[in-house]
Amino acid sequence: MKYVNYVIGVVAMLALAGCGSTRPAGSPPTPSSRDTYSYRAVNDNCNCEEYRTRDRQRGIEYKFRASYKMNHGIITTIEIEFINESEDTLFLEAGTARVSSRNISYQYNNKHVPLPHLVVMPSHSETVKMEGSDISGKDDWNKIAGEQIVVSVQGIRLNDRKIAAQQVTFVPENPMLKQ
Repeated sequence: MKYVNYVIGVVAMLALAGCGSTRPAGSPPTPSSRDTYSYRAVNDNCNCEEYRTRDRQRGIEYKFRASYKMNHGIITTIEIEFINESEDTLFLEAGTARVSSRNISYQYNNKHVPLPHLVVMPSHSETVKMEGSDISGKDDWNKIAGEQIVVSVQGIRLNDRKIAAQQVTFVPENPMLKQ
């Protein structure tokens, strides 16, 4: 009798632990607001999540990465790592970044925004993280279709010399196309 009660208890627990769904069987899942998706850099025949470029003459390397999530509008995060391989000090304080979006209305879309007052000593690196939100505040996956952002960085100095501007173009991964 103990065995029968045990089996009935296990069956009851399994029945209670079942899972339900509100979407019909076979329909694609909906991306979650917790999900983060990458942008792909499309510079110089690259189709990569991290774009690296180097100013060989000055000894400066840049790593660009971007991602987004949909949570009351599109929230995009861009990271730029500045790697100083020179013997001089790299100053970001006079530099600006500009993000230009084709489809998304960011507060500072297509405007130069000052970089933080960072100093990158020789043989060191610093990462700048920028985040922007769609001013509409509405989830709209249609804006991802055909989206492209261009990130430009200019005005950075290596000691007293300005160094060349850098630019990278990104296109977003679209999880709706995978379905």
